[in-house]
Amino acid sequence: MFRGGLSLACACDFRVCSENAKFGVAFTSVGLSPDSSLTFHFPKIVGLPLANEMAILNRMLNAEEAMKYNLVSKATSEDSLMREIKELAVKISHGPTMAYGSTKQLFTASFSNDLESQLSEEIINIKKNGASEDFQEGVSSFFEKRKPIFKGR
Repeated sequence: MFRGGLSLACACDFRVCSENAKFGVAFTSVGLSPDSSLTFHFPKIVGLPLANEMAILNRMLNAEEAMKYNLVSKATSEDSLMREIKELAVKISHGPTMAYGSTKQLFTASFSNDLESQLSEEIINIKKNGASEDFQEGVSSFFEKRKPIFKGR
């Protein structure tokens, strides 16, 4: 069992694991407090009560529990894990990367913005993305009933 990397995984947008995976917060078991952004990301993902339980009581989650608590979005067999991850990476790489970036920024800002500020940020990003080549390609491909070819512009 590997006891490291949860901090890094929590900083990722997508998390896929093996059906045999186990997740834990090992810091306090050796007398340390968590680092590497775990205290920032982890409670937002799984909720404060579970984050406390895992960090203070050293509770471990199996893959099924990790899915239940939104720590991972998918658990797959060991044999298909790398294939699943590659397919996800390819899908993301062919998408509208500008829109992805704006979406990530907006989601992150939503934790500190009030509604009015968030709506203003949405308008700015809609204008920016609406003026992009990717948006034009997305609309054209929709009406032409074909897959879009996004270029990140």
